[in-house]
Amino acid sequence: RLVAAAQRTVGCFDLTTGALQWATTNAWGRPDGCPPVATGNRLYILRGADLSASDVETGATLWKMDVTNSLGASARLHFVQGDLLMFRKSTTETNMQFHALSAKDGSPLWTFATVRPKSVAYAGDQPFYASGLVWINDWDDKGKMLWKGLKPADGAVSKTFVSPVGGIGCHPMLVTDRFAIGRRPSHFMSWEDGKAYDNPGMRGACRQAPYGLANGQICLQQCNVPFG
Repeated sequence: RLVAAAQRTVGCFDLTTGALQWATTNAWGRPDGCPPVATGNRLYILRGADLSASDVETGATLWKMDVTNSLGASARLHFVQGDLLMFRKSTTETNMQFHALSAKDGSPLWTFATVRPKSVAYAGDQPFYASGLVWINDWDDKGKMLWKGLKPADGAVSKTFVSPVGGIGCHPMLVTDRFAIGRRPSHFMSWEDGKAYDNPGMRGACRQAPYGLANGQICLQQCNVPFG
């Protein structure tokens, strides 16, 4: 099945025939464009302060709840992992809150807050799931950027690494289960021990030369760099 979303409609299509199996209207429409997230046979939709879970096969709503108190109306759903719904919310220009909710019923599990130094124009405010942990950028009292690995069950910090770069920059990170991969400046960082590896062959101009992961390689224009 293919689940697709327009501004106020979510539809499910048969991958073989392209036939529409079901559709819901006015399902979302957040001003910031927070899209639905599908995983397994569940579809999670955040619209305003209403969070819902639907059955992908039928479109039937399984549960729905008001998350005004736990999230407010400006959060963004980033990923679903097991029983974890991971949200990010900006409270000020530099302050971030990361909220973990239960995928079973939307109940709050834990919250983690960060404060980014004002001197950093770009930062890695997006949470990732890799190597069994939720990874979030934080900052020490000297302004150094950190990677913190949080346990999905309770949000306790399990690992902390000093980032090999001062900020993520305008290129988004790529994440595998083994590495965090940055483009500007170009580097690999191991989720196992935080060891960083330079890769000068990937450096490019800001906001140019998009790159991605495919078939075990980093694809950058006409260059393929194996990452193992």
